[in-house]
Amino acid sequence: MFSIPEYENKILDKLRRSDTTSLHITNSTISSGGVRAIADDLKTNSRLTSLTIDNNNISIEAVRAIADALKINSTLTALNMNGGFIFDEGAKAVADALKINTTLTSLTIENNNISDEGVKAVADALKINITLTSLTIGHNDLSYEGVKAIADALKINSSLATLDINQNDISIEGAEAVGEALKLNSTLTSLNMGYNNISNEGAKAVADALKTNSALTSLNIECNWMSSKGAKAIADALKINSTLTSLNIKNNRISDEGAKAVGEALKINSTLTSLDMSANGISAEVAEAVLEASKINSTLTSVNME
Repeated sequence: MFSIPEYENKILDKLRRSDTTSLHITNSTISSGGVRAIADDLKTNSRLTSLTIDNNNISIEAVRAIADALKINSTLTALNMNGGFIFDEGAKAVADALKINTTLTSLTIENNNISDEGVKAVADALKINITLTSLTIGHNDLSYEGVKAIADALKINSSLATLDINQNDISIEGAEAVGEALKLNSTLTSLNMGYNNISNEGAKAVADALKTNSALTSLNIECNWMSSKGAKAIADALKINSTLTSLNIKNNRISDEGAKAVGEALKINSTLTSLDMSANGISAEVAEAVLEASKINSTLTSVNME
């Protein structure tokens, strides 16, 4: 039994209440010992479905304890561990648990100093796990290699519906790997690749996949150094794609030329409902023209050009 402060005992008391199904611990309000005590309880707890432990400076041992609990627990469906304490070793421990756990559907390990090494372990788990539907690994230290591992897993995985890899550095090669995976994957519906330096070539790779992919409904590629060339590729895909409903390409450099191409695509596309092209250096005249083009579209309900 761990010796923990009285206020942490109160957290444990709440966890053990019969009506507690969700527990949120944030901003350094719990120690590593407290987390290990929670992990111990999770091994027998049959009520908690959601656990958030973010922005807490806990040890790798505490993360391993949570991971070990996941191998036994059969009720937790959502786990959020943001905030810089997992690192590669913690990611590996959680990945090992994912190979065994059959109830967790949502995992968020954003902003945790996880590199390609840790992400590769998670990717290996995705090849085996059949219950996880949402994975958020944004704002880590992923490069092309880590994202390629995730992309390879997507070619096999048949359960993941939401993937968030924003604010990494996957570059063109990473986007190309994701694009190839999207040509084969039939379950992913939401993809966030914002802030990843994929540039025009990366955007083209994703656009090429959109021409055949029939599952993705939401795509975010904001702030990716994409110019009019990338926007034109996306526009061409929109003329063919019949499943995408939400597209975010804000904070790029598509300019008037790229905006015009997207505007023309809107006259043909019949599924997009939300489009964000704000902060792209688009003139007021062209923005107005795109808005006029959007009126022809019968499905679009939200357009942001500011």
